[in-house]
Amino acid sequence: MFGNILKNLASIVLAAIVITPAAGRMECLRADVEVTVEFSEPVVSIDNSKADLPDRFGDISANFKIKYLLDTSLITKTYGKKPERCLTLEGLKVRVGYDYDIRIDKNFKPGSCEYDAVMAHELDHKNAYESILADFRDRIEKTLQQAALTVAPVRPAGENTDKYMDRILSEIKNNPEWKLLLREIELESDIKNNHIDSGPDYMENCR
Repeated sequence: MFGNILKNLASIVLAAIVITPAAGRMECLRADVEVTVEFSEPVVSIDNSKADLPDRFGDISANFKIKYLLDTSLITKTYGKKPERCLTLEGLKVRVGYDYDIRIDKNFKPGSCEYDAVMAHELDHKNAYESILADFRDRIEKTLQQAALTVAPVRPAGENTDKYMDRILSEIKNNPEWKLLLREIELESDIKNNHIDSGPDYMENCR
């Protein structure tokens, strides 16, 4: 029992040492991070120039894009002749959304029943991706907010902070909860799109 008391006391002393800045050093603490999530307008490109497509009549590729913009603050103070620097994350703006590439067999001319049927089918896939993104909107915002709050400030060795900015961005991108959520979005998209492809023959009315 006495050993446990000493052990706990040592832990408290150690914690006090860790959180107390050394004399003559600037505190380098986390800042309140303002996180903004924007959902970009989808860009759709259509290719009607190829035949013998893998999915016979047409297909769609959904490219999920994420853009990160960091807002940081670098504070420099000098103690004697030695400058102290603290780089903190103060803002994070993330833009997410899909771009789509739709391919339709060149044997189906625009305005034909076949072309319109394939286009409608591929647009069903596009709408599925968009609806899933809308369903996950709140969780995306919350997860990125939590990820930003886990980023620790750093003490750059000099004025060039590029590698430290890369480190901060890497922490956000590789946050376990964020990576898990992106995987969940991907799986949900697969389920919904497989359901669309297992539906009725969308070319039936053109035969």
